[in-house]
Amino acid sequence: MKLVAVGHQMPNTTVQAAQVWAQSLNASLWCVDTAESNNEYFEFSGYQTALDRLLVEPESYSFPVLLVNDTVFTKRWTAGWLSVFKCLQTIPLRSGGMYADVRRLTKDYRYVSSWLYFCSDASSVQTLHDALQKVELLVKKKELNNSPEVTALLSTFLHPSNGWSGYAGELNESSRKRKEQTIRWEHAVSERIISKIDPFPWGLHLWSLVVWNVDRFLQRWKWIARKL
Repeated sequence: MKLVAVGHQMPNTTVQAAQVWAQSLNASLWCVDTAESNNEYFEFSGYQTALDRLLVEPESYSFPVLLVNDTVFTKRWTAGWLSVFKCLQTIPLRSGGMYADVRRLTKDYRYVSSWLYFCSDASSVQTLHDALQKVELLVKKKELNNSPEVTALLSTFLHPSNGWSGYAGELNESSRKRKEQTIRWEHAVSERIISKIDPFPWGLHLWSLVVWNVDRFLQRWKWIARKL
């Protein structure tokens, strides 16, 4: 297994947390600094850098490949998500399949959150690579259009009225603009890969829901504590 941790100028504490994960998962670790690509597309720059190399040197690592951004080590329920990934290692993986954090925005609209991509083989790595490349091209050409659901999400998520809804991080003009960009890119990538995402087996699905909800509660509580 290959663990790829992506972040911008990650401090030693984050790198050390990634090393603990790699050891627990019996995985080789690669930390990718988005500064290598000028951080132009934030976490997506790091993912693209990693995927480019993985496709060129497939013999230098073993599948599956777990790509995460550094928020998993700094903002999420680390122990809970680590247990989810340990369980994934025991599940037979479909050729070309992927696992991810799939969320439902409305009854008919689901999307893949961009903090996690779990690729089973070279085919799924290629799928993710091509999706990121396509979205990057659309961004450069200023032709990226999102669905009405994403537009509605942005209007509420980036202007939270309380600590239990909306974005739980610190927001100022600069960070709000950055978060809007990453959300738009996240959903554009999602549209191109969601048909390839495999559902968690039922038991793991239930546990992942527990982890997700504890994770959300902890993030919201941190937001409220900062405001007290």
